[in-house]
Amino acid sequence: MKKKIVGSLLLFLFVYANRDHAAVIWLFTDDFTFARTASMYEQHLGILLPSLDKETDRAIMAANVSHGLKADKEGMVVRINRKDHLIVLQHKDDSETEVNGLYVHDFRLFEKVNKGEWIGEAAMESVHIIVRKNGQVISEKVMEPAEID
Repeated sequence: MKKKIVGSLLLFLFVYANRDHAAVIWLFTDDFTFARTASMYEQHLGILLPSLDKETDRAIMAANVSHGLKADKEGMVVRINRKDHLIVLQHKDDSETEVNGLYVHDFRLFEKVNKGEWIGEAAMESVHIIVRKNGQVISEKVMEPAEID
């Protein structure tokens, strides 16, 4: 933990001192470059401090089958909570897909998920999928066992 705190502090000081530099702005504000930076940080220092015990901002009702679900399109894991059976994927078009009700496969935060890749097996009677863009809900879908591969 001491190594993680020192590493976080040094990273913060570096970013703060160079906050007006174009490369630093690009590295920490572009979603996919930030994801690569966060992945390198995680490999060397462990999970990001803000990600520890992060809870979902919205409760979704669902309830146990043995089917799996594949990703509809390529994305990156931006939130994962195995305890609550939740995964959120961010896509290149700035939309995000929240899937609740899965035993999520061994994904890590900021890991790339390819289109058609297995996300996980159903942990509930149904799987609730919410697609958002710019914070607005575009679509919500509840998949019953017969609809899940």
